[in-house]
Amino acid sequence: MEFSFEELPGEPIAIATFLTEGSREGGQLAIRQLAEFLERHGGPAFLIADLSNMIASFSGVVRGLAAATRKRGQETDNPMLDPRLQTVIVGSNALARLWAEAMGQMHYGGRKVPFFETLEEALTYAREQIAEQKGEGAALPGETR
Repeated sequence: MEFSFEELPGEPIAIATFLTEGSREGGQLAIRQLAEFLERHGGPAFLIADLSNMIASFSGVVRGLAAATRKRGQETDNPMLDPRLQTVIVGSNALARLWAEAMGQMHYGGRKVPFFETLEEALTYAREQIAEQKGEGAALPGETR
């Protein structure tokens, strides 16, 4: 399988782990799963795209970016462009960093996409953002809210 999609129970966070360059069918499945996730959670919601172990070429990354950020009829038809969704990229390779930086270009959606080297850092970021948006602030280590 070229990717996996996991929703974290009780949190508006999904983790998509990509392993290889995607096929057209795989991309359509990922978009459908993301749309269903947003339908259930509303917003704000976070997609953590884990590219840590992805094997891809530069041209594969460019094709993936184009497919992920393509408008489909109405802008809301593509959940990657939904304003309720914040995408976060995880990876330690140059192509993962390129993906995050490219998504900031107007051609690929013009959205700031945070980049982290580990999944733990990305999860911490997403949870802090959710807490801030709820007006709770971030919990200190060992503190529960």
